[in-house]
Amino acid sequence: MVCFEIVIHNESDEKIAKETERFAKNTKIFNTRPVILKPEKGAEGKIPIVIENLSRFGFHLINQQAQTDIKNKDYVITKTAENKRVTLHKTIRSGQSYNIDGDMVLFGNLNAGAEIKATGNIVILGTSNGVVHAGINGNKNAVIFAMKLLSPQIRIADKVARAPQDTSNRKPEIAFLSSEVIVVQDYNDWLMKNEKLDLGA
Repeated sequence: MVCFEIVIHNESDEKIAKETERFAKNTKIFNTRPVILKPEKGAEGKIPIVIENLSRFGFHLINQQAQTDIKNKDYVITKTAENKRVTLHKTIRSGQSYNIDGDMVLFGNLNAGAEIKATGNIVILGTSNGVVHAGINGNKNAVIFAMKLLSPQIRIADKVARAPQDTSNRKPEIAFLSSEVIVVQDYNDWLMKNEKLDLGA
């Protein structure tokens, strides 16, 4: 498998972010080939900056358990031509906004005053208190999932709704379009129904 390497130097955060964005925009070079991040000694702390900036352009971190074959346990990032996915490991704070081409997976919380927009699905493995808009390009099959869906506004394609106001004993929920209306449903109930459909029941 042919890979590209990005050597991370111990330079300013601003310079690293700018250079990472320049490389990420050159999709003809990266295409679907994995990218290996190789930090120089003392630059290990700069890796999250590179990962976050690459993720904005559809790159995602390959499971770290699969990195054991890579010498020195370098970070491996790849970009998928279809069904692009952006993965973030952070809390998105008030005032921050992400506009994603593809699916968004957030390992963290979306705070009030923050916003995620995606052409695909939005998955929040934490609490969603901010605005979420899936299927911004008109994709009515997009869904929104959160461990706690408390967003004041939920959008799928051109439809708008609010999360249920009862916040007591909330379970993981999924929002989807049904008959042109946004439905918010207990994820386990939704999963059972869709598993039966997949089995032909």
